[in-house]
Amino acid sequence: MKETVQNVVAGFCVGAVSVGVAVVVAHRLQWVHFAAVESGTNHKPEPERGSARSASEVEGATQVIQAEDVLSRESAQALNEARETILTLRALGGADQVTEDVGGTSINSAESQNILNLLYNIAEDQARKEGYVHRGITCNICSNSPVCGTRYKCGNCVDYDVCERCEPLDIHDKSHMFIKITIPLPPLASPRAALFKPLFTGSTARDHSLQPISWSHVKRLQKITHFDHFELEALYEQYRCLCDQDAVIKRDTFNFCLGPLGTLNNLVLDRLWQFYDFNDDGVIDFDDFAKGLSVLVKGTQEEKTRFAFQGYDIEKKNSLSRENLTKLLKAYFQVSIELVRDVVKACEEEMMLNFDDSQGKPVSALFNAPIPSNTGQQGRMVNGKPPIPGNPGATKNMWPVMEAMSQDAIEEMVDNVFKDAKLELGDRMSYQAFKELSTIDSSLMSWFDALGTVF
Repeated sequence: MKETVQNVVAGFCVGAVSVGVAVVVAHRLQWVHFAAVESGTNHKPEPERGSARSASEVEGATQVIQAEDVLSRESAQALNEARETILTLRALGGADQVTEDVGGTSINSAESQNILNLLYNIAEDQARKEGYVHRGITCNICSNSPVCGTRYKCGNCVDYDVCERCEPLDIHDKSHMFIKITIPLPPLASPRAALFKPLFTGSTARDHSLQPISWSHVKRLQKITHFDHFELEALYEQYRCLCDQDAVIKRDTFNFCLGPLGTLNNLVLDRLWQFYDFNDDGVIDFDDFAKGLSVLVKGTQEEKTRFAFQGYDIEKKNSLSRENLTKLLKAYFQVSIELVRDVVKACEEEMMLNFDDSQGKPVSALFNAPIPSNTGQQGRMVNGKPPIPGNPGATKNMWPVMEAMSQDAIEEMVDNVFKDAKLELGDRMSYQAFKELSTIDSSLMSWFDALGTVF
């Protein structure tokens, strides 16, 4: 039995021991099966009887059909060989303990069985996926029709689809969003229009002055940021999708990235803009973009503390006054209120969409009967219902009360901060004192990372 297992292993698995060979074989199985599927779906229609056909056309068609038949037989033969070998190894028993030195390499039959299982599972999984045929859909890159497997439709173009083999090529406009479609749609029901407007402010397909990033530029940014060259290349692609034709990010684009906060006139947003604008030239170039994200994403506590201090230092005096802290903390509270209000609004809309008021009602509620006008319920109605006692029925009345309470709390907080720093009224706080206090009271840093990275 041992000799039999050795022969099987040596005959089939010597070449599959290396990962490279395994990948090649798996790719071959997938491609062969795909060609076999193509042979049954992508034949051109036969011409009408009586139409002339040249000898070259007949010969070419014959060669294509013969090649497809060969590929189909090879695909079936490869799958059968893999299945038979696996069954043989399993039937012999004790194969997981047999090893043989073949070509100077020690081969374990259990390892070879795992390789065979992997190859067969890859081919089987690919065959299962390609059973989904998107009829009437053509890949805009390889022109394969119909698209088999997973279909990727561009949501920003009128009619642009790619197959799962061409999607990783990533040659379409990177600022466009793709929709993954697994279950085929009816051909006539497939949308022939852009599904949503672009979510990026820029476009990599547009001809602007921004050129691909150079290697020297990447190496220089590696020295002054915490990113490696792969991360910098990815950030550059993101930057290209955001910048305008002048290859820079301007304030209107920055406001767009802030979402619902973009329309606010707030000191926190202004200081975040100043933080990204390292050159203080009114725009954000890629160096500013990379350095700002480096601090927010991978920066040390020392770096974040220094930039948070600079945010408080509105007059650029390298020291902080009580007014500096009070203004920025009040602005931060306003931003927090807006974020909470936006979340509450979204939750209310979702609740209204999913609310089912039919449960818990009596059977009589299903009948539309006139309601007598003299019901005994008098007074104001809120959304067609009597108000809850003690509740005015509107959350907007709550915000002014919270804001009034917060103003006093912020002023008290600032007084405590200066008291802990042992500063008298009118004294200014140095960076060293701020650094020491920020390690004790983390709320002093809260405004700096309240909005994440913005980009």
